[in-house]
Amino acid sequence: MKSILLFGLLCVTVTGAHAQKKLTLVTKSALTGIGLPKDSKQDSRILSVAAAATLLEMESDKANTKLQNTEVLVLPPASLNKFNKDSLVKRITAQSWKITRNEDNNYLWLQKDKRVVIAYFAMNTKQTDLYLAEAISLQVPPTQGINTVSNQSSTQTIVQPATPPVNQATKSQNSQPISQATNNLSIVGSWGKSNNVSQVNNRFGTYSYIKYQYTFNSNGTYNFAGKNYSEQYDETLLTKESGTYMIDANKLTIIPQSSVIEAWSKKGGADNWNLLKSSQNRTLEKTTYQISVVERNLVLQTAKETERDGRFSNGNSYSYGPPETFTAIQLPGTEVPQNQKAETITPTLSTGFKFTSTNFDDGWVSTVQEDWIQVTKGNTKVLIHYPNKNADAYNSVLMDGLKNAWNILVAPKYSSASNFEFKPISSWQSIEFAEADAVEKTTGKSVHVVLFKMNYSNGSGKYLEFITPDKKTFEQEFGPYHETSYGWEKVEAMANYNKFAVAATDLTGKWTNNFSGTQQYVNAYTGASAGMDTHSSNQNFEFSPQNTYKWDLSVASGFVGSIKFQSVKSSGQFSLPNNWQINFSDLEGKPKTYNAFFSCIKGFRILMLEDAGYPTGYTGYAKVE
Repeated sequence: MKSILLFGLLCVTVTGAHAQKKLTLVTKSALTGIGLPKDSKQDSRILSVAAAATLLEMESDKANTKLQNTEVLVLPPASLNKFNKDSLVKRITAQSWKITRNEDNNYLWLQKDKRVVIAYFAMNTKQTDLYLAEAISLQVPPTQGINTVSNQSSTQTIVQPATPPVNQATKSQNSQPISQATNNLSIVGSWGKSNNVSQVNNRFGTYSYIKYQYTFNSNGTYNFAGKNYSEQYDETLLTKESGTYMIDANKLTIIPQSSVIEAWSKKGGADNWNLLKSSQNRTLEKTTYQISVVERNLVLQTAKETERDGRFSNGNSYSYGPPETFTAIQLPGTEVPQNQKAETITPTLSTGFKFTSTNFDDGWVSTVQEDWIQVTKGNTKVLIHYPNKNADAYNSVLMDGLKNAWNILVAPKYSSASNFEFKPISSWQSIEFAEADAVEKTTGKSVHVVLFKMNYSNGSGKYLEFITPDKKTFEQEFGPYHETSYGWEKVEAMANYNKFAVAATDLTGKWTNNFSGTQQYVNAYTGASAGMDTHSSNQNFEFSPQNTYKWDLSVASGFVGSIKFQSVKSSGQFSLPNNWQINFSDLEGKPKTYNAFFSCIKGFRILMLEDAGYPTGYTGYAKVE
């Protein structure tokens, strides 16, 4: 998809610190008339509507189309009612809307009579988001390739059945016909796949993923595990299934005997299993697949998608990699928890903040440095590089961009290097990977160095530099290099150690999440201008040394000549029950607790806040000097 990144330090959060009373139950969309699942709600909170309008206009701007009458709908998660995109399409067409699909699978253009509406649909763990807005111009934008018919005019509406997204990372290897397996095909062992999930409202690299893993035993039994984790939510979903399997020529039949889905809380908000909150049985899906091994991947082909395997990898097949291509799911009771413990130590860099180091329960220690965050455990060191204008500069040639970043970020720290390998991976979320053996200037030690970056579609990727005694040590800790864009979770996860505790004395002053239409959007793939935002909002927290605060939110939206302004404000006392949360005595008429931590960027810190009672993602605040 053609993704948009916002140059700036602050993130747009669709749901923030606003009164719950502005979430009202609805049974249908006022804008389109389509029926909604039970317990759906309309979110009319100021910032929610403004941020949703911004998100929709980022897409409509590509077609030079202006929008009005934004509608924000919050639906129960698909796990409760099985309402997915196919369900949405059926209800849209039932209301006589014609559908034009977009290159980005989250967006749809709808046309009925002389009305045109854009829709954004995203299924998350805790809720499903549906945003709608009416276009002022009446021309439907052309489809962007995936559903375009060559002899159609550029404005003709094309209606096609819902199509699952294609995993570009596996497309090249799976687009060929499934080959016939032999009677001796063995699938004993573990096979896995994963999908990285990018959050549109995240500008600071919120970490999330979905994993699927089969283990086939030689006695004809199997175990299946599925894990859906997001740093944005307070629960992790775990699917566990077991049963028997049979292979007949090139046919694999899965016969489940038990299958459950569990919701687990996360201790300290980290990627771990804390307490089992709920468990329910899943429908047992006996499924027969056509199987083959293509380029070392186990390919399972079936007529329709299964709940167990999720979305097809390509066409009507799933692709599972061998053990060396994925990080195994650690079931509850087998993993090391990663609860964060803040510790004041002698700073290696004078920052003016109380906490310059964080000890994590998994053994990693993060320390603030001038140009990066240094994360260490044993003889392994990882540098989380701060944004660097020259290293991060857009380059249409992936290899050239990787070499440029190496020369700027890595090379100056080493006196010599050998055994260079630059191995970027092209995909819808490309990967930059380079490694070499080098000699450190400061210590004279010989080390192995890896430079890694996942270029997320929302522009939140960070350069990570791994320094280990040798290549074997790196591979034992993080896994070997592989030519697929999935299975890099352990490497990617190191970017999430840029977290530092908060002290009351650190908060004194004014913090703002201001974002406005004067900021330029740039296409992440072409580097070209993608237009200007038309909405602006300003949310501020002002903390005093006496533990009092003032909070205000102002939103301006609309078009030149008819801009509407809205504002709310509160004040009161604040306190810190611990170094990872802030209590506010009054925000819009009631007390609230926010989860909090600092994330570092060269020269200053971003205060990350999330409503603990409505945990839909962190919003970043910069200090106003």
